[in-house]
Amino acid sequence: MIIRSPYIWWSLTALYLLVIFTLSSASSPGIGVLFPQQDKILHLIEYSIVGLLIAGSLISSGISKYALLAAGLLGSLYGVTDELHQYFVPGREMSMMDWVMDSCGSFAGAWLLTGVWGIRLSKNFRKIL
Repeated sequence: MIIRSPYIWWSLTALYLLVIFTLSSASSPGIGVLFPQQDKILHLIEYSIVGLLIAGSLISSGISKYALLAAGLLGSLYGVTDELHQYFVPGREMSMMDWVMDSCGSFAGAWLLTGVWGIRLSKNFRKIL
């Protein structure tokens, strides 16, 4: 079942962005290093969720034509602000590669949701016919 309420989508999106901001405000991420480039993978996953949530928010609000592009760009823009924010947090640093992974994740999450949503809607449409 796909959630269609824009209020739920936008609330979940805002809550998740607030969680990212809060975690970015900590001097130390508190996550041990298990393998090289772990932080890049975590950025990719974290922002895939951002892209997915923004795409869901846009689509549920009736903005579906450019949802993939808009969600990817908005997620990427939030990634820039997150990296700038970290520049001012003691013990954290701003990283261009982190932003690249944020952007890739945003587009991947948006693509995943728009693709899945599109498939789901097309199946429902075929049932009606």
